[in-house]
Amino acid sequence: MIKIRPAKRSDLDFILKLTRGNMSWLIDWNDDLFLSNLKLENIFIALLEEEPVGLLDCEKKEDSLYIHNIQVKKSFWRQGIGSELMNRAFSLAKQLDCPKITLKVLKKNTGVINFYQKLGFSILANADSESVYLEKKLL
Repeated sequence: MIKIRPAKRSDLDFILKLTRGNMSWLIDWNDDLFLSNLKLENIFIALLEEEPVGLLDCEKKEDSLYIHNIQVKKSFWRQGIGSELMNRAFSLAKQLDCPKITLKVLKKNTGVINFYQKLGFSILANADSESVYLEKKLL
């Protein structure tokens, strides 16, 4: 069973390694830049039998819950962890009275775009030449 809890300072190494491992093929990675932008209070950690296997980084921005980052360990892909993290995001959006969830994805990360579209997200617009914004309106 997957458990999701708020991140702790002791999770920083896991957060950094997981995100670097999953993102370094997509972007020029910089540990210092990543850590300087990280807000631990916005992060939730997914645990499977007490082992950290994923994370959700999100915050309320205006009338939306904005997802900065969802990451899952590669060895746990396609096991429902990303969906559980998204369920947490949906619950959090409702708690915060956010009528929608938004996020930005690199265009070349087509697998992730497909994942979000299966969850009901629509592409809104190009964020820039390399990224798109996606949104899901909540009832």
